[in-house]
Amino acid sequence: MFKKIIYSVSLLLLVAFCTNSDNPIETKTDLLVRGILKIQDSPIIGAEVQIDDVLNWKTTTDEEGYFEIKNVTKGEHVLQSSSTNDNGQVVSVESTISVNEGTTDLGEIRLPEPPILFDIDITQALQNKLTLHWSSSLDEEFREYKIYRKDDAGLDENTGELIYVSTEIQDTTFIDNSFNMGLEYFYRVYTLSAFGKLGGSNIVSTPTPQPTMVENGDFEIWSDNLIPSWNYMYDPNSGLPGKFTLDSNNVGEGKYSLAMTRAPDLHGDINIDQSISSSKLIVGGKYTFSLMLKSDSVGVGGFVYYKADGNMNILTIPQETSIAENTDWVTVSTEFVFPSDANVLTVRLYAYETMSSQNTLKGWYDNVKIELIE
Repeated sequence: MFKKIIYSVSLLLLVAFCTNSDNPIETKTDLLVRGILKIQDSPIIGAEVQIDDVLNWKTTTDEEGYFEIKNVTKGEHVLQSSSTNDNGQVVSVESTISVNEGTTDLGEIRLPEPPILFDIDITQALQNKLTLHWSSSLDEEFREYKIYRKDDAGLDENTGELIYVSTEIQDTTFIDNSFNMGLEYFYRVYTLSAFGKLGGSNIVSTPTPQPTMVENGDFEIWSDNLIPSWNYMYDPNSGLPGKFTLDSNNVGEGKYSLAMTRAPDLHGDINIDQSISSSKLIVGGKYTFSLMLKSDSVGVGGFVYYKADGNMNILTIPQETSIAENTDWVTVSTEFVFPSDANVLTVRLYAYETMSSQNTLKGWYDNVKIELIE
């Protein structure tokens, strides 16, 4: 009989312990938490709302942005909510709330308007500059902007690398100069406001140029009708020198090509050059020189040379990297070994001298590269 009493008392204590457990899933109360989520004056529809990561305390907002969560225990809790629209913009909140007797009405919770991240400006990519620009925050409780970067699309404030922070609301431009060439980068801008509110922009990505010794070899970068990194060479005794310009209509790859035009019966070749310091190359290294060419009424081509002891030493055979007139876009390439006596390597693009043509001479160049093989 005594053992039965001891057993009964133990069972009652166990039941009482389980009933008073702070496990929120097992504890039943009549406390209610409710509120309305909005961006400016617009309700956030279908946003996920949760308290303390508890499955039983989870719901979504209705067409008015309204939510309510029942059977919440009394005390301090963390309210979490997030929503993503079709453009990939996200808003979220993570805030501590106090739940007391009856209904805890949080009222309208206004989340920040998510910023819009515009297309990335890559015109100075070869100068190690990618320029980001985004829309300014309209949030009266604005605290800061944060920019995150990643090399894939799975980007948020937890997975990305934080590369910029600003507390100035009008500061909506940032130049990234810490990236590696040849990779694609994904960016996202977040605005933070008071009480743990956050708005995340759409994700914008851009590939960066492949590493090559030739700068602006794809002719995507230009300024005031000049072609950066290239120098126009011509014989001053040959008459009108002709002209090199960018062309967006006849393109090998990308948005632009380099177009050459000159008057007919002009004597002498015309050239455009780029010099490359030997510090960028490896003595004895094997390289590929390649470019895309197109010709309307003149032969065009390119080659690589260096000067030593007053002599012009051609490293690539011009016949292998040139085309005749009336040839559509074609990629030509050849190989060379960088010699020990070259301080400067020069890439030359040229147009043949043509004596018989009565028409304006035209040719195009694109995607000029020097790449290390081994």
